Amino acid sequence: MVSPYRLTDIEVYGGVAGEIGDSPGLNEVSRGAKLRTLVTQYALKVRNIYDGSAPLRSGQMIASTEIDVYIGGYDKKRWVAEITAKVPYAAASELGRHKYNPYEGSGALQNSLYAVLPERI
Repeated sequence: MVSPYRLTDIEVYGGVAGEIGDSPGLNEVSRGAKLRTLVTQYALKVRNIYDGSAPLRSGQMIASTEIDVYIGGYDKKRWVAEITAKVPYAAASELGRHKYNPYEGSGALQNSLYAVLPERI
């Protein structure tokens, strides 16, 4: 599958925010360009799978989905990718709803993540 997204399509930001102990080597690896690229590539794979499996009622959820790659995690020591659907009903669509016309969620974003993880959590 050819990705419709490129690395330049994603907002990538971050910087040095704390240190990993006193190890310059670990700091370089955890905040380096190679790890940022790897994290971004995994996020792109998840997004591409999600685009093909998300509910398509109106297409707004897929259109509102964004990828952000930044320095984060506990103590802000490594590159993190967040994939977010920005429509108001995204959580209900993904996780389901128990009140007000209950239904089972699609789980499409979670399943997309599990499809590309090197190991299942």
